[in-house]
Amino acid sequence: MAYRKVLLKPIYLMLLTGVFTSRLSMAIACKPVYRSIYDWCIHKNKLSGTTRNLIETLLLKAETNDCTLAQQRLSQMTYLNLDATPLSDPNRVTAGPISDLRPLSTLTQLKGLNLYHQQLTDLRPLASLVNLGYINLQGTGITNIELLSA
Repeated sequence: MAYRKVLLKPIYLMLLTGVFTSRLSMAIACKPVYRSIYDWCIHKNKLSGTTRNLIETLLLKAETNDCTLAQQRLSQMTYLNLDATPLSDPNRVTAGPISDLRPLSTLTQLKGLNLYHQQLTDLRPLASLVNLGYINLQGTGITNIELLSA
């Protein structure tokens, strides 16, 4: 606990005195919050590479480029296969590597998710998927799934 207090005290003092508060407020205000697949979809051109890959893959899975229709179709899916099948495979249905899972956090009806061989580091976005009973993380490098077992 003493270690934590030492780290928090300078930050607390900076916020009390107003130093860096405007930068912090601006950083928080500028970070977009997308609450649905539709939101992620309409802003996909502004997204980073792997996040854009996930949105494009979800559009492939929904068999549409229309964001409204994709939202409707994806919100009804209970299983999603996002494995990183090699590019040479003609059955491949992913737009590229995926590492940012934040858009999946809005698909709360998902019961199964296959992320085979995706290069993942953070499963926190999946914590909101309360119906998720099956997840394939083989080959992802993920070794700790405690967050998902709550």
